[in-house]
Amino acid sequence: MRSGNNMKRLLIVGFIAGLVMAIANFIFDISGIYESVSLLPQVLPMNMQFLAAHNIIFSIMWGIIWIGLYAFFYDYVPNKGVKKGIIYGLIIWIIYVPRLILITSAYGETAVTWSIIFSFRDFISICLIYGPLIGYFYRK
Repeated sequence: MRSGNNMKRLLIVGFIAGLVMAIANFIFDISGIYESVSLLPQVLPMNMQFLAAHNIIFSIMWGIIWIGLYAFFYDYVPNKGVKKGIIYGLIIWIIYVPRLILITSAYGETAVTWSIIFSFRDFISICLIYGPLIGYFYRK
């Protein structure tokens, strides 16, 4: 029973942290900051409902995956509590962002400037929102 409760707790914490991360990403996506660094406006090939659903689904999915990895590497991440979560969020960001920059830079010069904003958005959502949340809510 003990491992079942731990799995349930992992899913709940990953779901909550992923949902908050999705809300932050959605607000950042509709803020208009992409147009401020580019000559071409960002044309979203989708409506706002689809963008919100996309952010929610993928952020919750990655939130649950990352909390599973956090539980696995819990003893190896230094510090305690929220600081441990921030360090783990920074580790995820360092691994995740170069992949994102390589993928978006393949689409041309406008996407390269957008990749800088993507990395900034992901720093805020992963390091400053997701990391502290899992550090606060998840206890071994």
